[in-house]
Amino acid sequence: MIRRFLGRWSRSLYIQIFLSFLLTCILFFAGLALFWNSYFTDFFYKDKKELLVSRSAEVVKLLPSYEDGTVSNREMRFGTRIIARGFNGMIWLVDAKGNVLSGSSEREGLALPSELQQLFSDGLKGGSGFYAATLKIEPFPAGGGGGAGGRSGPAAPGTSTGNGAAAGGEQASSAGGTGTLRNGAAEGGASAIPVPPNPLGLGGPADESLLVYYTPAELHGERIVILMLMPALEVSEALSAVRLNILVPLLFSMIAVGAILFILSRKLAGPLQRMNRAALEVAEGDFTTRVPVTSRDEVGELAHSFNFMVDQLQQWEDTRQEFLAHISHELRSPLTSLRGLIGAMNDGIIPPDKVAHYLRICDGEVQRLQRLVNDLLDLARIQNGSDVFRLRPVVLSAHLLETLELIRPAAEEKGIRLRMPELSPAASALMCDLDPDRFSQVLLNLLYNAIRFTPEGGTLTVELAAEGEEAVVYVKDTGIGMSEEELSRIWDRFYKADASRTGGTEGTGLGLTIVKHLVGGMNGHITVESEPGAGTVFRVAFPLRTGEGRKTGGGEPS
Repeated sequence: MIRRFLGRWSRSLYIQIFLSFLLTCILFFAGLALFWNSYFTDFFYKDKKELLVSRSAEVVKLLPSYEDGTVSNREMRFGTRIIARGFNGMIWLVDAKGNVLSGSSEREGLALPSELQQLFSDGLKGGSGFYAATLKIEPFPAGGGGGAGGRSGPAAPGTSTGNGAAAGGEQASSAGGTGTLRNGAAEGGASAIPVPPNPLGLGGPADESLLVYYTPAELHGERIVILMLMPALEVSEALSAVRLNILVPLLFSMIAVGAILFILSRKLAGPLQRMNRAALEVAEGDFTTRVPVTSRDEVGELAHSFNFMVDQLQQWEDTRQEFLAHISHELRSPLTSLRGLIGAMNDGIIPPDKVAHYLRICDGEVQRLQRLVNDLLDLARIQNGSDVFRLRPVVLSAHLLETLELIRPAAEEKGIRLRMPELSPAASALMCDLDPDRFSQVLLNLLYNAIRFTPEGGTLTVELAAEGEEAVVYVKDTGIGMSEEELSRIWDRFYKADASRTGGTEGTGLGLTIVKHLVGGMNGHITVESEPGAGTVFRVAFPLRTGEGRKTGGGEPS
């Protein structure tokens, strides 16, 4: 269970958003901290680095004089200590073996601390640079010599102290007038010499922070390394304070940013989670669920769109239920009539001389059922996009005349006058890319519909004209007309006008719905205008076929 919870928790969108933003902020704050640390470190050490470089140059100037004997051993030591006092530090001259030859501390004659071995190796290779270190060195062994407290001073060039020199002292000898330094051996009976208070020769603690500058030099033809060691305790403390002042605000800022990011991620992911739950409820058939819109941003727009989608689904579901109810009613009525009539004829209730009459009634009901089924199949094919429109060039005037001839018997039977004004040569030549069969179906539906709702003695007019880039067909009648409410619903499936106004005319209620889909499928559009008692005008428009289309059209005009 815990594993499942952790897996679900890790897959949560708001947790992923929160962790992503938090990681970005941590990287940003870490980069900012590194930048300020580097900046302040360079700022505090800049002057000290420049001082060490200049003092090392002074030491390098002393080396040639020391080599040719102009400067004695004592003077060399005194000079380096004077230079070291200029930056309150130490100067070590280290030979190729890692031993301190001369310097400003009691470290002379001993090996270089291990912490500085890497710098020393780099210096022997000709490198130079700075290094901040904290050295922890064991005190000198007893009898290891001391300066003021037991180290004998070096002799002048050309003199020797002999083998009986003071215990632990440094010997100075002359070879060709050149002073040299070497480690002295402890001999004789000097008593225990006090250990210097600081093995490094500094006034502070033995493990205080140091800024070390190393640079190569030449002495007696051999490579040596000059080490400049400056106490950096104050700088180190100042840097620690600065780092603390940077770290603490950054830490609190990171906590605050983390809290803000958590709230924002919850705010972003919360509506999505609610939409997920609402989507599952809609999938189960509950169309009453809605997502609260709490903002006007993209998430709010998504919630609004989700609610709109649910509204549309609710509409479609209502339409589906209404469609099923209409289908049931339209099928039940003729089937009930057929069953009653057939049962009556089988039982002998209907006299033999009336059977033919009732059979014609049954045939009419069967034809009505057939029309309903055909209309439903046509509508289903059109709405599903499975109906294929075979478009080709069609001369509209010729097609209109053919259709009028087909509809004329039905109009004359009801006493309605058909009328089509004489066409101009331009109107007679109008061509559009249409499916001839579907175009005929559109015209027949509109004309039969007009005949059905036009009383005896009325007029039905068909006109053809060119308007801009369109060919327009008008179907006008002098029938009962329609109200605004009826005009808004005539394209709905199974909508029928009030029977009290239509004289009980029969129809499936699908004709105009099919007409609208057929016109749209042939790149046209249809509109209607009507007033109660003033008749109705249907306007059907199709794009005209261009001159180029006439040349490249797919087939002969029909």
